[in-house]
Amino acid sequence: NSHRLNLTDQKKAIISKFYENWRKNVGNDIYPVIRLAVPKKETDRLYNIRETVLINLVLKVFNLNKNSDENRLLKNWKNQNANFKFNKYESLITLITTVITQRQSTVNGSEITIDQLNDYLDKLAFANLSQDDKIKIFSDLFNKLNSLEIKYFLKIILKTSVVQNTDTLFLSCWHPDALDYYSVACNLEKLCHKLLSPSKRLNQKELLISINQPFFPELASKPIKFNEITKKFDNQFIIETKLDGERSVVHISQDSNGNFKFKFFTRHAKDYTYLFGDDIQFGTFSKYFKEIFKKDINKIKNLILDGEMLSYDINRNVILPLGYLKSSLLEETFKLEKLQTNQRDQNNPNNLVYTNSRPLYVIFDILLLNDQPIYKYRLKERKKLLNELINPKPGYIEIIETENGATVKDIENSLKNAIENNLEGIVVKDINSRYKANERSPDWIKVKPEYLEEFGDNVDVLIIGKINSKKPSFICGLRVDDSESKKFISFCSVSNGISESDLKEIESLTYDKWYNYREDLPPTDIIEFSKKIPDFWIKPEDSIVFEIKARSIENGMVAKDYVTDSTLYNLYMKSIRRDKSCKDCLSYEEYLEIKLIKDSIADKRKNRQTLDNNNENFSNNIFSQLIGKKKERKRKRNESDDEEDEFFYLSLESDIFAGYCFNILSDYKFNNHSRRVYKCDIEKIVRRNGGEITKSENVGFTENKNLVSISNISTRNTNLLFEKGYDILSPKWIMDCVKHKKILSLEPQYCYKVHENVLKEINSRVDEFGDSYFLQTEVAQFHNILK
Repeated sequence: NSHRLNLTDQKKAIISKFYENWRKNVGNDIYPVIRLAVPKKETDRLYNIRETVLINLVLKVFNLNKNSDENRLLKNWKNQNANFKFNKYESLITLITTVITQRQSTVNGSEITIDQLNDYLDKLAFANLSQDDKIKIFSDLFNKLNSLEIKYFLKIILKTSVVQNTDTLFLSCWHPDALDYYSVACNLEKLCHKLLSPSKRLNQKELLISINQPFFPELASKPIKFNEITKKFDNQFIIETKLDGERSVVHISQDSNGNFKFKFFTRHAKDYTYLFGDDIQFGTFSKYFKEIFKKDINKIKNLILDGEMLSYDINRNVILPLGYLKSSLLEETFKLEKLQTNQRDQNNPNNLVYTNSRPLYVIFDILLLNDQPIYKYRLKERKKLLNELINPKPGYIEIIETENGATVKDIENSLKNAIENNLEGIVVKDINSRYKANERSPDWIKVKPEYLEEFGDNVDVLIIGKINSKKPSFICGLRVDDSESKKFISFCSVSNGISESDLKEIESLTYDKWYNYREDLPPTDIIEFSKKIPDFWIKPEDSIVFEIKARSIENGMVAKDYVTDSTLYNLYMKSIRRDKSCKDCLSYEEYLEIKLIKDSIADKRKNRQTLDNNNENFSNNIFSQLIGKKKERKRKRNESDDEEDEFFYLSLESDIFAGYCFNILSDYKFNNHSRRVYKCDIEKIVRRNGGEITKSENVGFTENKNLVSISNISTRNTNLLFEKGYDILSPKWIMDCVKHKKILSLEPQYCYKVHENVLKEINSRVDEFGDSYFLQTEVAQFHNILK
């Protein structure tokens, strides 16, 4: 009767039948199977083998050199025309399996048992295993597994779903309490050994969050419209800053001797206690907890706190990006070791290391206190208890600041403040909600601004039209959600950033899905265009999503070409989002909220600039951040600023570059970084002043041409040219030559990457302060020298 069941029910039936046979023929210990079936939930084995390492191991197993077709195929697996909608590794796994099966003798399968495979995987997870040992294990397995088994093995190694959408089914089909217990235990082995018979159910106490047992913390759900948030939370909520750190759940308990011990777990239930310390006296970071309790610490039997571990820059009083956290911990550990050494060696009292950064723990929830399940309390009650219990230690352990909210305006103001302070976003929480472990809860909603240069992320838009030309461009649209219809309206056009391989992939994914606009107009309840119309259009459900980056929003005349009446300026396609459909891209309503915030910020900055012009001391104002303070940087104009504009240089013409051929490798930013001159404009400036443009370095060997390579960023091309003996100059040299209408002698300010023999000659042209012996000093430079 399988044809009567939907796909999920069919999977349930197959898994349940397998379990029935397993219990009958093997027994009640399902752990050897579960850890293979749901590798993402297997925390005991860490292989540290990601895509690149896996590819290199496969190539070495079969002695394939770097020039082989297989090497090129595997190294470029992301560019293959594959649909990653369900599994981003599917293309890589398919390619590797093909390479392996082409080189192995016929294998029918069943040559290896479950226990044997687990033994191999245990060896691969051994931390000190050499690469040669890994190659031997891979070689043995490739000779014993058939093509389907190889695919499963690769998925296990990459920690991805072996069979799509079955991770929860493998647990729930084994025992009715398995999912609930896993949410508070996070350990497959413990789960399998505790839940042996489906008829034996767990009591409520066994399904509680408990001390020193890792669990998956509550996570925020994806954004919804602001008015929906206020309605959903009945106009009662709190707003917190979204922090850029490592989610950290801290367990504190007393042992039998009355000593306080600590456990630190991440959001993935990984134990990081070895980094932060388990002792309240000498732990790397745990030692700071002894100073934060308002009441007698000895009255605390056990405690669980939920928060974010950040990296805090002591000197600059700012929060560093997430990647700095581990280095902060290592510095703190090194400092502690030096302190302990110093305590042992009183003859060396200055042997301390003072570091620039350290961990900072920001607490936003309390879940358990003296065996009482506080997480069952409402959020407002948990917040009150947290503030009654904890006395923050600034710069070490703090409680997150919260704002009470009730309206859409409250959310907008908080988000604007987060954007202005370069923070990641905000989290809006239902004040009456209870904590939900192992759940992306609808009671916590994260609000992150979409990308528009000032913000920090990207926008996802849907292709709705195509304009054919030598370089095709695509008209992209926004989703309109209302009660009457769901259609897409034109928003922007993009051609930059789309490579030949991207075009081939787009053609492959949308083949035979295009309609001729002039012969077959799109229904206006599905797609709507304005002045700019395509040659071809495509139905939303057949189309693909682009991830777009842009400099800003454009409200000028060009915006009238689109239904949205505004568009994106200076945009390019960053990537094709194979994992998203038309339902997942940016909606028009979401865009209007972003635009409103952006316009408000622009007005605020304009007002600040007006104040700046009327008040010389305005630039000394300090704007508060969540933690620490940040001085807003203000651009001060000087006499040369009017010339810091690409249009000034494009307006000049001469023949000063006659006989010179330029290889332009990068854009150019002026000293104050307020403007960028793009490669194409630098090339125009060169041509207008008698120079030629080339993409090849070989022109430099001709008799009548002087090749000049220009760049101010390190790229593969600049490094290759430098290795070949070429010197790389800064685009500033071009700009200053044009401004002075003559070829200027080279000085250090014009050199990006030059060889030592050249640099020695160039350095002789300036004094010890870098001031030129030959070039005239301009007024702005003179002001800087006086400063």
